[in-house]
Amino acid sequence: MKSVGSILKERRVEKNILLEEAAMALRIHPKFLKALEESDYSKFSNPIQLKGFLKNYCEYLGLNKDEVLAFFRREYDEESVRKTRSLTYRTQNLNFFHLSPKAVAWVFITISLIAFFSYIFYQYRSFAKPPFLAVESPSSDIAVQSPSLDIFLKADPEAEVGLNGQKLLPQTDGSFAFTVSLSKGVNALNFTAVNKLGKSSSITRKILAEYEDLSVLGAVTEKTGEEAIKEDLEINIEIIKDASYLTVFADSQKTFDGIVLAGAKVTFNAKREIKIKAGNAGVARITKNGEFLGVMGKEGEVIENIYTKSPK
Repeated sequence: MKSVGSILKERRVEKNILLEEAAMALRIHPKFLKALEESDYSKFSNPIQLKGFLKNYCEYLGLNKDEVLAFFRREYDEESVRKTRSLTYRTQNLNFFHLSPKAVAWVFITISLIAFFSYIFYQYRSFAKPPFLAVESPSSDIAVQSPSLDIFLKADPEAEVGLNGQKLLPQTDGSFAFTVSLSKGVNALNFTAVNKLGKSSSITRKILAEYEDLSVLGAVTEKTGEEAIKEDLEINIEIIKDASYLTVFADSQKTFDGIVLAGAKVTFNAKREIKIKAGNAGVARITKNGEFLGVMGKEGEVIENIYTKSPK
């Protein structure tokens, strides 16, 4: 028994009409006309579209559409067409997701490039904005009755942090904790953080220091009554500008580890020797037992000197 498809194709060939000509005349895509001639109804989205195209094609070919539709009803099984269409769709999806080794390589390269440029963009955004800087103690301008003040701050781990021009070294967790030696009067603490692109953040704290002269920070020997036995070695340090980090050992005992601001003077005593490490040697002026020795080195230099008592 003839099928709908064979009837359509035979008439088109008989009339010497190309499939493309029929498609152009009917304004129907050639794939649908070909599907009709092959009785492949799974290519159509729904029965209404299918029957509409079939009627138009019959009229174009000069066929009795009622007779052709009768053949169509006998051979058309809507349920089987739905299953065929579903199977075709799943097969297409499987073919789509079946990637060749070359395709897998391209997917991997694409994902890697996206991840790389995302990382670069994130890093750029991190450096393009001013770095994080927070001075947690002191949290505001304050007045103190002490020659020293404990400082605690946090900053961006990638930034270079400084106080009055002196570079600070972070703790293991990225925070900063140290002691500042103050001069009498108002001390301006200028904290800065600068990232790799030169973006900076700054915070200033003004500290009013009012205290009696208690500048001796070194080791103290035995006392008799209210008088201390005078040490054999005395070192006076004056910071003439900006600030300098100082680490001081008196007779192998650490007596100071912090920052001394401009204008501040500190004195250290010991029996045998005093070791001083300055983070900004050019601003640390040294006097030993009343004898002026000059500055420890050049500005910005990190210098470590050992001072011993003079032979008698």
